[in-house]
Amino acid sequence: MGRVVVAAWLSLALLLVAGVGAGASLEPFRTVIGPVAPAIPGLKVEGAPGGCDLYLLNQTGQDVLLVDDGSPAFAMRFPSVPKSATPPPAPLVHLVGKWKCSVLPGITEEQQWNQVPVTVLNWTLRGSVGAQQFKAPVQTVYDPELDPNATLLGYVRIGAVLLAVGGLVFGLPYLMMRRRQILSQ
Repeated sequence: MGRVVVAAWLSLALLLVAGVGAGASLEPFRTVIGPVAPAIPGLKVEGAPGGCDLYLLNQTGQDVLLVDDGSPAFAMRFPSVPKSATPPPAPLVHLVGKWKCSVLPGITEEQQWNQVPVTVLNWTLRGSVGAQQFKAPVQTVYDPELDPNATLLGYVRIGAVLLAVGGLVFGLPYLMMRRRQILSQ
């Protein structure tokens, strides 16, 4: 009977560890984009999950060029889509080239344990619509909700607290009943 219980616990532990490893390949970052300056009618840029990803909807009637930080600068071109009464969903764009968000810093154990979003990188999105240039402040944020390892650490913390409280609830009455015997030895 004891072997069956040990085998079941080991199987459960391996299953949990394998599940965490599979989800750890996703990036636990999201991109937060500030207001585009100057405001351009028909251009919609929003943040997205991923460290270097954004949603871009271009209904300006002209091509949008996003320029990276390289020398010489590399431009990504996004053609305009026709205006309609209900705009289509903005497509997801992954920035390629020499962007600051291409190499993101590692996440510390403290950031995972705190379970609080943390800004890991500030950078600027630069581009142009026709002859008009624009800029937008961008933050790459570590989001613990997207990190399965941080979620596992939260569950481990809750389990440790429950184990300690359970030990006190069940162990303390037993020790109180046997205190004379324990103290006399």
